[in-house]
Amino acid sequence: MYRNMIQYLTENSFLVFCTFTGASIAIYLFSRLAYKNRIQQWLMHKCYWKKNSQNIDETPYHNLAPVDYYEKIEPYEEMLLSALYDPNVKNIAIAGAYGSGKSSIIKTFLKRNPYYRSKTVNISLASFCVDNEHDMDGNENRDNSNILQRQLELSILQQLIYHTPPNEIPYSRFRRIWNIAKRTIVFNVLAGCIVLMGGLSFINSDLYSAYVSNYNLLWPVLSIQIISFILIIIFISWIVRFCSRLSWLKINIPNVELEISQADASSILNRHMDEIIYYFESGAFDTVIFEDLDRFDSVLIFQKLREINLILNNARQIGHRIVFIYALRDDVFKDESRTKFFDYMIPVVPIVNISNSGDKLIDFFVRHKEISPIPSKDFLSEVSIFIDSMRLLVGICNEYVLYHKVLNDGKLIPEKLFGMIVYKNLYPDDFVLLHNNSGILASILSEKSAYIKEKDTCLSKELTDLNNKLALAEQTWIKNKTELRLLYLSFIANEYADQCIEISLDNRYPLWNCTEDSLWQQLYSAKPLYLHLYSRYRNQDENIAFSEIEDKNGKYSEREKIIERTHEQNKKEIENRIVELKKQKAKLKTITVAELISNQAIPLKQENSKLKSLIGFLLGNGYIDENYHTYISFFHEGSLTSVDNEFVMSVIGKNPVSWNYQLANTKNIIDRLQIQYFDKSYILNFDLLTKLLITDNDKWVEKRNAMIQLLAKLDMESRKFIDAYIDHPNSRPEKLFGIITRSRQDFWEIIEAQADLPFSRKDKYLAILFDGCHDQLQALNKTGSLKTYFTQMDHVFSFIDVHNNPDACINAIEKLEIQFENLDLPETQSALRVFDYIYRTNAYALNTQVLKVVLQVKMGKEFNSIDFQEANYSYVKKSMLPELLDYIDNNWPEYFNNVILGNCKQSDDQSIITTILNNSNISLEIRILYLSCQKTPLADLHLISENEVKNAIIKNSLMKSNWHNIFSYFISSTLELTSEMSAYLNRIDVYSVLGKEQLIYQGDILTEKNAEKIFPIIMKADTISENAVQELQKASSFRWRTFGLGVLPAKRIETLLLGNNFSLSRENYTELKAKLPNSQIRLVEQNASSFLSVYPSLPIEKNDWSLILKSRLKDEIKEEIIKREYEQLLPIHSCIVAIRPIVENSYRKHWHVDIIVACLPFMTNDIALKIGLFHLRTRNFDKSESRKIIKSLPLPYCKLAQPSAKPCLPNDSCSKFLLKYIEDWDIISTVNDTDKKTIKVTMRTKKQFDLLK
Repeated sequence: MYRNMIQYLTENSFLVFCTFTGASIAIYLFSRLAYKNRIQQWLMHKCYWKKNSQNIDETPYHNLAPVDYYEKIEPYEEMLLSALYDPNVKNIAIAGAYGSGKSSIIKTFLKRNPYYRSKTVNISLASFCVDNEHDMDGNENRDNSNILQRQLELSILQQLIYHTPPNEIPYSRFRRIWNIAKRTIVFNVLAGCIVLMGGLSFINSDLYSAYVSNYNLLWPVLSIQIISFILIIIFISWIVRFCSRLSWLKINIPNVELEISQADASSILNRHMDEIIYYFESGAFDTVIFEDLDRFDSVLIFQKLREINLILNNARQIGHRIVFIYALRDDVFKDESRTKFFDYMIPVVPIVNISNSGDKLIDFFVRHKEISPIPSKDFLSEVSIFIDSMRLLVGICNEYVLYHKVLNDGKLIPEKLFGMIVYKNLYPDDFVLLHNNSGILASILSEKSAYIKEKDTCLSKELTDLNNKLALAEQTWIKNKTELRLLYLSFIANEYADQCIEISLDNRYPLWNCTEDSLWQQLYSAKPLYLHLYSRYRNQDENIAFSEIEDKNGKYSEREKIIERTHEQNKKEIENRIVELKKQKAKLKTITVAELISNQAIPLKQENSKLKSLIGFLLGNGYIDENYHTYISFFHEGSLTSVDNEFVMSVIGKNPVSWNYQLANTKNIIDRLQIQYFDKSYILNFDLLTKLLITDNDKWVEKRNAMIQLLAKLDMESRKFIDAYIDHPNSRPEKLFGIITRSRQDFWEIIEAQADLPFSRKDKYLAILFDGCHDQLQALNKTGSLKTYFTQMDHVFSFIDVHNNPDACINAIEKLEIQFENLDLPETQSALRVFDYIYRTNAYALNTQVLKVVLQVKMGKEFNSIDFQEANYSYVKKSMLPELLDYIDNNWPEYFNNVILGNCKQSDDQSIITTILNNSNISLEIRILYLSCQKTPLADLHLISENEVKNAIIKNSLMKSNWHNIFSYFISSTLELTSEMSAYLNRIDVYSVLGKEQLIYQGDILTEKNAEKIFPIIMKADTISENAVQELQKASSFRWRTFGLGVLPAKRIETLLLGNNFSLSRENYTELKAKLPNSQIRLVEQNASSFLSVYPSLPIEKNDWSLILKSRLKDEIKEEIIKREYEQLLPIHSCIVAIRPIVENSYRKHWHVDIIVACLPFMTNDIALKIGLFHLRTRNFDKSESRKIIKSLPLPYCKLAQPSAKPCLPNDSCSKFLLKYIEDWDIISTVNDTDKKTIKVTMRTKKQFDLLK
């Protein structure tokens, strides 16, 4: 058999080799098919990662794992490297609060430092991170610390061992399942075949000889033998390793060695210390990172690890430093014990805590704007105080985004949803209980109904007590009032003791029966009070004044007011309290848990302060309420469609949808929603309101009333809703208005006051009110605003045509007693129908616009707008419309004020004007105003019959200014100057005209006799201004000898003197001088022509002469006066002063020497010398007269007339003339003229001068 086989192999060696090789390849390829699905999955994962890697930062979802891109890693990296480089550092602490970023710092460090990443083992005990120490209320629930310690040590040991593949620690005593790959099996099969073939070639000598002799088989067989030899060596090494492992197991504990017995309290790490040392001796790791050990609040595990670290670093067989890095909280070790425990400490500044978590939340929503709507910034800032770690923050945000998208995608209130997610993350066990309406939060919410029931019972009881108290107070008031009246009746009875008393009112009544209101009022008002007295012995009648009883015992009315005031005050207090309690009962129906929590009506009794604060925040602000199921579960369609449910959710969630949101089952929605929602703005919906208005359902009455009361607030939102509702299809605004206006009688006032509401919209509101509020129009017009708006509407008939409501408008006109101030022309039959009603009932105001429309409609094409405007009353008379004429005649003031005053100046003739002015049925004011509206004033005042009218005409200057009307007025007023006439004459336009009028006496009015009476009245009146008197007296031609000037004020005298109307009589002169000093001189000046003839009869005093000489009299008159009266004038100094200028001006006249001598001293030297020499030269004076003149000359010439004088005269012609003139007088002693400039003269003695006489 062998020979045959060898022969076959020899002959087909190449085929055998190829077959064997092909079979091996086929087996290998078959083994690779098992990896097909795994490769496909790996490729798909790679493709997805590549496709979405650029958007990974944009997704709103973020993982909770530590990141490897910690922003501020440099300081931490520097400290870690410093510690790792230091050979003395073996225990490093990275300390920080939960969520502060410790793991991210480690991960980022390892990424940035590949050397340490390859030499580091990371051990995390997160899988044990269950807080068993406390439940939600803080109750202790600790496991046995020893068991926990052993569990931790076991976990650490397992993570160390399983971190390294078995082939790297082949001599480890811990058995692990080896995964033998299919390719390994194939390899082993092929290797076995090769070894078998190689072995056969050595064992069988015949085969070997055949191979050697056959050159074609030599090299393949030789190759197989070499490969077989190598494989045998490999198999032997495996066997040796396996045997060595078996030898360890012989001295070791069986497989059950790692199972922990409750009774075995020895340390796991200590028991397997050899395994740990072997691990670090054979492995490439020199750094171990421990995370989350601090979550168990056990310091023992840290002590054990430090002990292990010390052993490892002291083990010489390891040969390199082992560093343990601990990521833990700051408060694991107290005081300075941590600085003794660790060789190096790296503090971590938290990325997020309660102070900045709000900013992180806001930043999250800012970056992810696709999430809408989002919680408000204020809410995020407030809720963030409960979020103290980054992982918690990220987890909350992830869950919020998911819930936000799953539960109606933004239809929920974001603050409520976020609040629920925060509670879910902080207290997940209680959140789970919420689904079954149990747990802490659910129990608090359930307390609302119990509170409402208890509070409603208390309020009802108090209301009952108050109503009873109110009834009792009314009875007490009646009783007190009756007792007070009986008290006053007893006072009357005491006056008549031992007698029966009856009081005579409208009948006789026993005294004690008069406490009833009707009888008491008669008794109290009777003056006097008649009494009938009965006794055993006699009967008699008496009377008494009730005031006498009050004088003795006090005023009854005052005492009754005190009782009434006390009663009213008490009653008002009770009624106010009743109103307040009713409001509280109504409020109970709509009160929310948030209000109860805020008011501490529902106390929070949780011992856990954080839980209590969170619940208080979320419930107290309404972020979680009774409708929390909407935020934690799906809605499934049933009685409500999904559309209807969205609306219900929006109402419950206070997230209103649009008002025109179409509802499918409004009845079911109304039944579903509780009454507490119907007075909130988010309930507003057009379909819902219409259903409530048109459905008569007793169960819905309170809900409808609540919604109506919401709209009846008429705030901005309510008004906008109503405004939109009236345009909504199938709406019933007339029903809505009819209900609202029952409680809001100011409804129209609020609508009308909206400045931004166009008039067309206000008209629509008005039309709806007319249609829906027929019987309430008068109440709505309480302030008159409704009537005013409709009255002033300038498009009434267009309004009727647009809204097609003639009957409603007629009803409104009747109920509101409308008188339209504006009318447009009616164009339709409906409008004409309303116009006829308005015309027949005089429901229009008498003004120009309305009257014009009325005449246009009634007169048609015959209407003349020019006549209507310029002569309105005459034109109305010609229209022959009796209803209109009667209406005007009965309402002349309105007609005049609105029509006549509103038009241009009228052109009625004087007869019509006079007729109206004499019509006493028209008020005086209207008649005068009517006259003022005429283009021309009244021509003849004499035609007016009433003095009152005349006074008014004068007062308003409505007549022509002439003396005929002035005299006519004075005659009708019995020559009395009235205040009206005074004011009239004081007008500048009046007295200017009258002063220029030439007074011509004619007829019975303008007579000289009347003028003589009237002018003095005018000119003496102190009510006439000085300017008026000055002008008016110009019209007078009289010159009064006696006028009574003495009684007039000085100012008036001055004014009258300007008119030159007084003669120079003794009376006038005396009165002027006495009343107004120096005014008599003006009278002299005005009568200059007669002065010289009458002055001897005048009482002219010395002072008067100087004034007369200084007056404006002509010089001729003054010279005559001086010549006549110089003897009495010259002694008066003031007269000399007045005469001097007269003499100077006419010095050539032959004045008496005394006049010259008297005046020369008052002249200047030149003039005096000139005048004196002139008279000496031209007149023949005797020596005595000449000496007087020379003596009056200025110095030094006057010394020529003085004895013994030695004048030094200038050497001129004047001196020479005088020396020559007195040369013959023999009074000069010597003359020395040797000096060319002066002449020295010596006069003789007094004796020689005396001879000159």
